Amino acid sequence: MQIVLTGRQVTVSQKLRAQVEAGLTRVEKIVGRKSTAHVVLSSTKHGKVVDVTVKAKLHDLSSKCEEPELEMALHNCLDKVEKQALKHKNRLATKRRHPEKNAVGSVRLQTSDEALKSQPGVAAARLRGNGKAAPKKAVAKKKSIGDEFPADDFTEPHLIRTTKGVARRPMGIEEAVKVAQDSDRSVFVFRDLDDQAIVLHLLGNGRVEVIEVP
Repeated sequence: MQIVLTGRQVTVSQKLRAQVEAGLTRVEKIVGRKSTAHVVLSSTKHGKVVDVTVKAKLHDLSSKCEEPELEMALHNCLDKVEKQALKHKNRLATKRRHPEKNAVGSVRLQTSDEALKSQPGVAAARLRGNGKAAPKKAVAKKKSIGDEFPADDFTEPHLIRTTKGVARRPMGIEEAVKVAQDSDRSVFVFRDLDDQAIVLHLLGNGRVEVIEVP
């Protein structure tokens, strides 16, 4: 992280400089190295004022604190910026783990709860959000009327949840294609630099299908 430290009617001591670097190092671990920070230390007739602004790749952070002592104002200001960074990071992680219910390809978008119950393969899995599980045994009818056999006689899909094949950071389309080709997976999901969700489908023979999620 590139740090610019400015003192206005304040002498910037080595202790203050070390405090700034230590606090912004913690912020850097959250927002990434490709970020810049501007810290302004100033003195007024009412007390000491610290103004911190951090420009990160996805968002900007800022905080301003006034205290009788400069060290306390700097501590509070850096603490607020760190909490803002954690809040943005957790919000982005939650958005990626739990996409909107109207997302393309969502089971909820394509069918209702009643329709899901009528589908053996889907009903056997727990549906997120309602906390209900389908019965362990389902009964399906044979071709002959009045004759029944347990649902174990037919194969239900085995659902495996994984985060592999999903990019943990935004990237350009060319970089995403390269990462997808290097991985041993036919589907790769990522967000581009404009925060657009995109699915890559590797068809083989060097062909890649690009699916933009609205």
